[in-house]
Amino acid sequence: MSDETVVPEPERAAARFAELPERIDPDSYVEGVDVSDVPDPEFGRDPNKEWMLKYV
Repeated sequence: MSDETVVPEPERAAARFAELPERIDPDSYVEGVDVSDVPDPEFGRDPNKEWMLKYV
């Protein structure tokens, strides 16, 4: 026989989870990303004015 002692499965599992993992800082949960302003979807044009000029 070998010198290793046989540890039952429940005891091995209990020893494995005997310690909690190290604490994670809540500020590290979310990554901060710089954002820019949303571009103007009409590119500075006035669609109502252009419609009136086109169809008058």
